[in-house]
Amino acid sequence: MTMAKVTAVHLFEEFLRVSHNAQDESCFVSESVQLSYGEMLDVVQRSASWLQSLGVSKGHRISISAPNEIHAIITLASLQLGCVSATWVSRQVFFSDEYDFLITTNPQEAPDRATVIPIGEDWLALLMQSAPLLEVVSFDDELAPVRIAYSSGTTGKPKGLAFSTEALKVRMMAAERNWIKGDRFMSLIGFGSMSGVITFFQRVFSGETFYSPGGPGENASVIAQRGLTCIKASPAQLMTLLSHCETNKLTLSSLQLIQSAGSQLPEKLALKLEGFFEAEILNLYGSTETGAIAIRTGGINKPNQMGAVVPEAQVEIVGADQIVLASGTEGTVRMRTPMMPKSYVSEQSENETGFRNGWFYPGDFGTLTADGILNLAGRHKEVVNLAGVKVNLGNLDVLVGNLE
Repeated sequence: MTMAKVTAVHLFEEFLRVSHNAQDESCFVSESVQLSYGEMLDVVQRSASWLQSLGVSKGHRISISAPNEIHAIITLASLQLGCVSATWVSRQVFFSDEYDFLITTNPQEAPDRATVIPIGEDWLALLMQSAPLLEVVSFDDELAPVRIAYSSGTTGKPKGLAFSTEALKVRMMAAERNWIKGDRFMSLIGFGSMSGVITFFQRVFSGETFYSPGGPGENASVIAQRGLTCIKASPAQLMTLLSHCETNKLTLSSLQLIQSAGSQLPEKLALKLEGFFEAEILNLYGSTETGAIAIRTGGINKPNQMGAVVPEAQVEIVGADQIVLASGTEGTVRMRTPMMPKSYVSEQSENETGFRNGWFYPGDFGTLTADGILNLAGRHKEVVNLAGVKVNLGNLDVLVGNLE
Protein backbone atom coordinates (compact mmCIF):
# COMPACT_ATOMS: atom_id res chain seq x y z
CA MET A 1 0.00 0.00 0.00
CA THR A 2 1.37 3.42 -0.91
CA MET A 3 1.12 6.07 1.73
CA ALA A 4 -1.41 8.77 0.93
CA LYS A 5 -0.47 12.31 1.85
CA VAL A 6 -1.14 12.74 5.56
CA THR A 7 -3.53 15.68 5.80
CA ALA A 8 -4.98 15.50 9.32
CA VAL A 9 -3.61 18.06 11.78
CA HIS A 10 -3.48 15.34 14.42
CA LEU A 11 -1.43 12.26 13.56
CA PHE A 12 -3.54 10.10 15.84
CA GLU A 13 -6.53 10.82 13.62
CA GLU A 14 -4.59 9.16 10.79
CA PHE A 15 -4.05 6.10 12.96
CA LEU A 16 -7.77 6.00 13.77
CA ARG A 17 -8.67 6.19 10.08
CA VAL A 18 -6.23 3.46 9.08
CA SER A 19 -7.22 1.20 12.00
CA HIS A 20 -10.93 1.41 11.18
CA ASN A 21 -10.24 0.60 7.53
CA ALA A 22 -7.84 -2.28 8.24
CA GLN A 23 -9.01 -3.74 11.56
CA ASP A 24 -8.02 -7.32 10.76
CA GLU A 25 -4.79 -6.49 8.92
CA SER A 26 -1.41 -7.06 10.56
CA CYS A 27 -0.08 -3.95 12.33
CA PHE A 28 2.81 -5.01 14.60
CA VAL A 29 4.90 -8.16 14.21
CA SER A 30 7.89 -9.43 16.16
CA GLU A 31 9.08 -12.98 16.76
CA SER A 32 6.79 -13.25 19.82
CA VAL A 33 4.10 -10.55 19.40
CA GLN A 34 1.51 -10.04 16.67
CA LEU A 35 -1.16 -7.34 16.76
CA SER A 36 -3.77 -6.48 14.17
CA TYR A 37 -4.78 -2.85 13.63
CA GLY A 38 -7.97 -3.43 15.60
CA GLU A 39 -6.05 -4.96 18.51
CA MET A 40 -3.42 -2.21 18.45
CA LEU A 41 -6.07 0.54 18.49
CA ASP A 42 -7.83 -1.08 21.45
CA VAL A 43 -4.69 -1.44 23.56
CA VAL A 44 -3.50 2.07 22.63
CA GLN A 45 -6.80 3.67 23.68
CA ARG A 46 -6.80 1.70 26.93
CA SER A 47 -3.19 2.82 27.53
CA ALA A 48 -4.20 6.45 26.97
CA SER A 49 -7.01 6.04 29.51
CA TRP A 50 -4.62 4.42 32.01
CA LEU A 51 -2.00 7.16 31.56
CA GLN A 52 -4.65 9.84 31.95
CA SER A 53 -5.75 8.28 35.25
CA LEU A 54 -2.13 8.62 36.45
CA GLY A 55 -2.03 12.35 35.74
CA VAL A 56 -0.58 12.38 32.23
CA SER A 57 -2.14 15.17 30.18
CA LYS A 58 -1.65 17.46 27.20
CA GLY A 59 1.82 18.95 26.88
CA HIS A 60 3.57 16.51 29.19
CA ARG A 61 6.85 15.09 28.00
CA ILE A 62 7.15 11.32 28.34
CA SER A 63 10.36 9.32 28.20
CA ILE A 64 9.92 5.62 27.39
CA SER A 65 12.19 2.72 28.34
CA ALA A 66 10.44 -0.53 27.42
CA PRO A 67 10.41 -3.39 24.89
CA ASN A 68 9.43 -2.43 21.36
CA GLU A 69 5.79 -3.52 21.56
CA ILE A 70 5.22 -1.44 24.71
CA HIS A 71 7.21 1.45 23.28
CA ALA A 72 4.99 1.42 20.17
CA ILE A 73 1.79 1.38 22.24
CA ILE A 74 2.89 4.19 24.59
CA THR A 75 4.12 6.29 21.65
CA LEU A 76 0.69 6.16 20.01
CA ALA A 77 -1.09 6.71 23.34
CA SER A 78 1.07 9.79 23.89
CA LEU A 79 -0.08 11.14 20.53
CA GLN A 80 -3.70 10.60 21.51
CA LEU A 81 -3.17 12.55 24.74
CA GLY A 82 -1.36 15.46 23.05
CA CYS A 83 1.93 14.59 24.75
CA VAL A 84 5.52 14.65 23.56
CA SER A 85 7.23 11.25 23.57
CA ALA A 86 10.87 10.23 23.47
CA THR A 87 13.09 7.20 23.96
CA TRP A 88 14.89 7.08 27.31
CA VAL A 89 18.57 7.86 26.77
CA SER A 90 20.27 8.51 30.09
CA ARG A 91 19.89 10.01 33.55
CA GLN A 92 21.68 13.16 32.43
CA VAL A 93 19.48 13.71 29.38
CA PHE A 94 16.32 13.10 31.40
CA PHE A 95 16.90 16.16 33.54
CA SER A 96 18.56 18.42 30.99
CA ASP A 97 15.42 18.19 28.85
CA GLU A 98 12.98 18.19 31.80
CA TYR A 99 10.74 15.22 31.09
CA ASP A 100 7.62 14.97 33.20
CA PHE A 101 7.34 11.17 33.32
CA LEU A 102 9.55 8.15 32.80
CA ILE A 103 7.58 5.08 31.73
CA THR A 104 9.80 2.08 32.26
CA THR A 105 9.93 -1.67 32.76
CA ASN A 106 13.08 -1.14 34.83
CA PRO A 107 12.33 1.45 37.57
CA GLN A 108 15.81 0.96 39.07
CA GLU A 109 17.32 2.94 36.18
CA ALA A 110 15.30 6.04 37.03
CA PRO A 111 16.89 9.17 38.52
CA ASP A 112 15.90 9.83 42.12
CA ARG A 113 13.75 12.85 41.24
CA ALA A 114 12.00 11.28 38.26
CA THR A 115 8.24 10.73 38.27
CA VAL A 116 8.20 7.07 37.34
CA ILE A 117 5.32 5.09 35.89
CA PRO A 118 6.46 1.47 36.21
CA ILE A 119 5.26 -1.20 33.82
CA GLY A 120 5.17 -4.59 35.49
CA GLU A 121 4.04 -8.06 34.52
CA ASP A 122 0.46 -7.11 35.40
CA TRP A 123 0.42 -4.18 32.95
CA LEU A 124 -1.87 -5.77 30.37
CA ALA A 125 -4.27 -6.84 33.13
CA LEU A 126 -4.37 -3.25 34.39
CA LEU A 127 -5.08 -2.00 30.88
CA MET A 128 -8.03 -4.34 30.50
CA GLN A 129 -9.58 -2.65 33.56
CA SER A 130 -9.44 0.71 31.78
CA ALA A 131 -12.16 1.68 29.34
CA PRO A 132 -10.75 2.77 25.95
CA LEU A 133 -10.30 6.53 25.73
CA LEU A 134 -12.19 7.77 22.67
CA GLU A 135 -11.23 11.44 22.97
CA VAL A 136 -8.29 12.73 20.90
CA VAL A 137 -6.52 15.64 22.61
CA SER A 138 -5.40 18.21 20.04
CA PHE A 139 -1.95 19.71 19.83
CA ASP A 140 -1.93 23.51 19.56
CA ASP A 141 -0.92 23.40 15.88
CA GLU A 142 1.11 21.40 13.35
CA LEU A 143 4.35 23.02 14.51
CA ALA A 144 3.99 21.98 18.16
CA PRO A 145 6.54 19.29 19.22
CA VAL A 146 5.21 15.72 19.32
CA ARG A 147 8.44 13.70 19.42
CA ILE A 148 11.94 14.25 20.80
CA ALA A 149 14.69 12.27 19.09
CA TYR A 150 18.30 12.09 20.14
CA SER A 151 21.34 12.47 17.98
CA SER A 152 24.84 11.61 19.06
CA GLY A 153 25.38 14.84 17.21
CA THR A 154 28.84 15.68 16.11
CA THR A 155 30.29 15.47 19.61
CA GLY A 156 29.18 12.02 20.79
CA LYS A 157 26.98 13.59 23.50
CA PRO A 158 23.24 12.94 23.07
CA LYS A 159 21.36 16.04 21.93
CA GLY A 160 17.59 16.37 21.73
CA LEU A 161 15.77 17.37 18.56
CA ALA A 162 12.10 18.36 18.61
CA PHE A 163 9.91 17.16 15.71
CA SER A 164 6.46 18.58 15.04
CA THR A 165 3.50 16.94 13.30
CA GLU A 166 4.39 18.72 10.07
CA ALA A 167 8.05 17.73 10.33
CA LEU A 168 7.13 14.08 10.88
CA LYS A 169 4.82 14.13 7.85
CA VAL A 170 7.59 15.51 5.64
CA ARG A 171 10.14 13.00 7.01
CA MET A 172 7.75 10.09 6.46
CA MET A 173 7.07 11.06 2.87
CA ALA A 174 10.81 11.38 2.21
CA ALA A 175 11.45 7.98 3.78
CA GLU A 176 8.87 6.34 1.53
CA ARG A 177 10.45 7.90 -1.54
CA ASN A 178 14.03 7.10 -0.62
CA TRP A 179 14.44 3.99 1.50
CA ILE A 180 11.21 2.31 2.66
CA LYS A 181 10.94 -0.12 -0.21
CA GLY A 182 7.69 -2.07 -0.58
CA ASP A 183 5.40 -3.71 1.93
CA ARG A 184 7.90 -6.35 3.06
CA PHE A 185 10.38 -3.90 4.55
CA MET A 186 12.05 -4.06 7.97
CA SER A 187 14.34 -1.61 9.72
CA LEU A 188 16.69 -3.28 12.19
CA ILE A 189 17.24 0.17 13.69
CA GLY A 190 15.00 0.57 16.74
CA PHE A 191 13.04 3.32 18.48
CA GLY A 192 16.23 4.83 19.90
CA SER A 193 16.91 6.28 16.45
CA MET A 194 14.77 8.74 14.48
CA SER A 195 15.07 6.33 11.57
CA GLY A 196 13.36 3.64 13.64
CA VAL A 197 10.62 6.03 14.78
CA ILE A 198 9.96 7.19 11.21
CA THR A 199 9.76 3.58 10.05
CA PHE A 200 7.14 2.83 12.71
CA PHE A 201 5.05 5.92 11.96
CA GLN A 202 5.21 5.48 8.19
CA ARG A 203 4.14 1.84 8.44
CA VAL A 204 1.19 2.35 10.80
CA PHE A 205 -0.07 5.51 9.08
CA SER A 206 -0.09 3.73 5.72
CA GLY A 207 -1.78 0.51 6.85
CA GLU A 208 1.34 -1.60 6.41
CA THR A 209 2.91 -4.06 8.84
CA PHE A 210 5.62 -2.79 11.17
CA TYR A 211 8.19 -5.55 11.65
CA SER A 212 9.78 -4.94 15.04
CA PRO A 213 13.56 -5.40 15.28
CA GLY A 214 15.31 -7.50 17.90
CA GLY A 215 18.52 -9.46 18.19
CA PRO A 216 20.16 -11.09 15.14
CA GLY A 217 18.36 -14.40 15.71
CA GLU A 218 14.96 -12.72 16.10
CA ASN A 219 15.56 -10.56 13.03
CA ALA A 220 16.61 -13.53 10.92
CA SER A 221 13.53 -15.45 12.05
CA VAL A 222 11.13 -12.64 11.12
CA ILE A 223 12.85 -12.07 7.75
CA ALA A 224 12.68 -15.78 6.90
CA GLN A 225 9.14 -16.43 8.16
CA ARG A 226 7.64 -13.31 6.58
CA GLY A 227 9.62 -13.43 3.34
CA LEU A 228 10.91 -9.88 3.76
CA THR A 229 12.62 -8.44 0.72
CA CYS A 230 14.33 -5.29 2.06
CA ILE A 231 16.08 -4.38 5.31
CA LYS A 232 17.79 -1.28 6.66
CA ALA A 233 20.45 -1.58 9.35
CA SER A 234 23.72 -0.20 10.68
CA PRO A 235 26.99 -1.87 9.63
CA ALA A 236 27.30 -3.37 13.13
CA GLN A 237 23.80 -4.88 12.90
CA LEU A 238 24.52 -6.24 9.44
CA MET A 239 27.72 -7.83 10.72
CA THR A 240 25.92 -9.65 13.55
CA LEU A 241 23.08 -10.73 11.23
CA LEU A 242 25.57 -12.11 8.73
CA SER A 243 27.47 -13.95 11.47
CA HIS A 244 24.26 -15.51 12.81
CA CYS A 245 23.17 -16.62 9.35
CA GLU A 246 26.57 -18.05 8.48
CA THR A 247 26.68 -20.00 11.75
CA ASN A 248 23.15 -21.33 11.34
CA LYS A 249 23.32 -21.77 7.55
CA LEU A 250 20.40 -19.38 6.92
CA THR A 251 20.40 -17.84 3.45
CA LEU A 252 17.35 -15.56 3.87
CA SER A 253 16.62 -16.14 0.21
CA SER A 254 13.78 -13.59 0.08
CA LEU A 255 16.15 -10.67 0.68
CA GLN A 256 16.69 -8.56 -2.42
CA LEU A 257 17.96 -5.26 -1.01
CA ILE A 258 20.15 -4.51 2.01
CA GLN A 259 20.50 -0.87 3.03
CA SER A 260 23.30 0.30 5.32
CA ALA A 261 22.98 3.49 7.37
CA GLY A 262 24.55 5.20 10.35
CA SER A 263 28.21 4.96 9.40
CA GLN A 264 30.40 3.99 6.47
CA LEU A 265 29.98 0.37 5.39
CA PRO A 266 33.42 -1.29 5.14
CA GLU A 267 34.06 -2.71 1.68
CA LYS A 268 34.96 -6.12 3.09
CA LEU A 269 31.61 -6.39 4.91
CA ALA A 270 29.71 -5.12 1.88
CA LEU A 271 31.25 -7.79 -0.34
CA LYS A 272 30.47 -10.50 2.21
CA LEU A 273 26.85 -9.38 2.49
CA GLU A 274 26.47 -9.25 -1.28
CA GLY A 275 28.01 -12.67 -1.75
CA PHE A 276 26.22 -14.49 1.07
CA PHE A 277 22.71 -13.07 0.65
CA GLU A 278 22.94 -12.43 -3.12
CA ALA A 279 21.23 -9.09 -2.52
CA GLU A 280 21.85 -5.58 -3.79
CA ILE A 281 23.73 -3.38 -1.32
CA LEU A 282 22.72 0.25 -0.91
CA ASN A 283 24.41 2.85 1.30
CA LEU A 284 22.54 5.77 2.94
CA TYR A 285 24.21 8.96 4.11
CA GLY A 286 22.38 11.38 6.37
CA SER A 287 21.76 12.28 9.98
CA THR A 288 19.08 12.41 12.65
CA GLU A 289 19.00 16.15 12.12
CA THR A 290 18.27 16.02 8.37
CA GLY A 291 17.16 12.53 7.42
CA ALA A 292 18.56 10.85 4.31
CA ILE A 293 20.80 13.10 2.22
CA ALA A 294 22.49 10.86 -0.35
CA ILE A 295 22.13 7.29 -1.61
CA ARG A 296 24.80 5.14 -3.20
CA THR A 297 23.79 2.13 -5.24
CA GLY A 298 26.58 -0.23 -6.18
CA GLY A 299 30.11 1.17 -6.14
CA ILE A 300 31.17 -1.00 -3.21
CA ASN A 301 34.80 -0.23 -4.01
CA LYS A 302 34.17 3.51 -3.47
CA PRO A 303 33.72 3.77 0.31
CA ASN A 304 34.09 7.57 0.36
CA GLN A 305 31.41 8.09 -2.26
CA MET A 306 28.08 8.74 -0.55
CA GLY A 307 26.13 8.72 -3.80
CA ALA A 308 23.53 10.98 -5.40
CA VAL A 309 21.92 13.69 -3.29
CA VAL A 310 18.21 12.95 -2.88
CA PRO A 311 15.77 15.41 -4.53
CA GLU A 312 14.44 17.03 -1.35
CA ALA A 313 17.90 17.66 0.14
CA GLN A 314 20.21 20.58 -0.54
CA VAL A 315 23.96 20.11 -0.10
CA GLU A 316 26.69 22.69 -0.46
CA ILE A 317 30.47 22.63 -0.03
CA VAL A 318 31.76 25.83 1.54
CA GLY A 319 35.10 27.30 2.52
CA ALA A 320 36.12 28.81 5.85
CA ASP A 321 34.43 32.06 4.81
CA GLN A 322 31.14 30.19 4.14
CA ILE A 323 31.36 30.95 0.42
CA VAL A 324 30.09 28.10 -1.78
CA LEU A 325 32.97 26.37 -3.58
CA ALA A 326 33.08 25.20 -7.18
CA SER A 327 32.12 21.63 -8.10
CA GLY A 328 34.84 19.16 -7.19
CA THR A 329 36.56 21.52 -4.73
CA GLU A 330 37.07 20.10 -1.24
CA GLY A 331 35.55 21.98 1.67
CA THR A 332 33.08 21.78 4.55
CA VAL A 333 29.80 19.94 3.92
CA ARG A 334 26.58 21.66 4.90
CA MET A 335 23.07 20.39 4.20
CA ARG A 336 19.41 21.00 4.81
CA THR A 337 16.04 19.38 4.20
CA PRO A 338 12.46 20.70 4.46
CA MET A 339 11.12 21.02 8.02
CA MET A 340 14.35 19.88 9.69
CA PRO A 341 14.92 21.23 13.24
CA LYS A 342 16.74 24.54 13.44
CA SER A 343 18.51 23.85 16.73
CA TYR A 344 18.88 21.30 19.50
CA VAL A 345 16.37 21.29 22.34
CA SER A 346 18.69 22.59 25.05
CA GLU A 347 21.47 24.39 23.26
CA GLN A 348 22.51 26.31 20.18
CA SER A 349 25.58 25.17 18.26
CA GLU A 350 27.66 27.85 16.62
CA ASN A 351 30.95 26.07 15.98
CA GLU A 352 32.18 24.04 13.04
CA THR A 353 29.40 21.49 13.55
CA GLY A 354 25.69 21.71 14.28
CA PHE A 355 23.07 24.24 13.14
CA ARG A 356 23.92 27.60 11.63
CA ASN A 357 21.81 30.01 9.60
CA GLY A 358 19.30 27.38 8.47
CA TRP A 359 21.94 24.77 7.62
CA PHE A 360 23.19 21.68 9.40
CA TYR A 361 26.95 21.16 9.49
CA PRO A 362 27.68 17.46 10.16
CA GLY A 363 31.41 18.05 10.62
CA ASP A 364 32.42 16.43 7.31
CA PHE A 365 34.84 17.51 4.63
CA GLY A 366 33.91 16.58 1.09
CA THR A 367 33.32 17.44 -2.54
CA LEU A 368 30.20 17.66 -4.68
CA THR A 369 30.32 16.90 -8.38
CA ALA A 370 28.44 18.89 -11.00
CA ASP A 371 25.92 16.04 -11.33
CA GLY A 372 25.19 15.91 -7.58
CA ILE A 373 27.42 13.10 -6.33
CA LEU A 374 28.65 13.65 -2.77
CA ASN A 375 32.09 12.38 -1.77
CA LEU A 376 33.47 12.60 1.76
CA ALA A 377 37.10 13.37 2.50
CA GLY A 378 37.04 13.08 6.29
CA ARG A 379 35.74 14.79 9.42
CA HIS A 380 36.95 17.97 11.07
CA LYS A 381 38.01 16.14 14.21
CA GLU A 382 39.47 13.17 12.30
CA VAL A 383 42.00 15.13 10.29
CA VAL A 384 45.19 15.53 12.32
CA ASN A 385 48.46 17.18 11.45
CA LEU A 386 51.45 14.87 11.91
CA ALA A 387 54.72 16.68 11.25
CA GLY A 388 53.05 18.78 8.58
CA VAL A 389 51.22 15.85 6.97
CA LYS A 390 47.41 15.81 7.24
CA VAL A 391 46.15 12.30 8.11
CA ASN A 392 42.46 11.36 7.82
CA LEU A 393 41.64 9.07 10.76
CA GLY A 394 38.24 8.28 9.24
CA ASN A 395 39.84 6.76 6.15
CA LEU A 396 42.28 4.90 8.39
CA ASP A 397 39.33 3.41 10.30
CA VAL A 398 37.76 2.19 7.04
CA LEU A 399 41.04 0.60 5.98
CA VAL A 400 41.38 -1.18 9.32
CA GLY A 401 37.80 -2.42 8.99
CA ASN A 402 38.67 -4.03 5.66
CA LEU A 403 41.66 -5.95 7.03
CA GLU A 404 41.48 -9.68 7.56
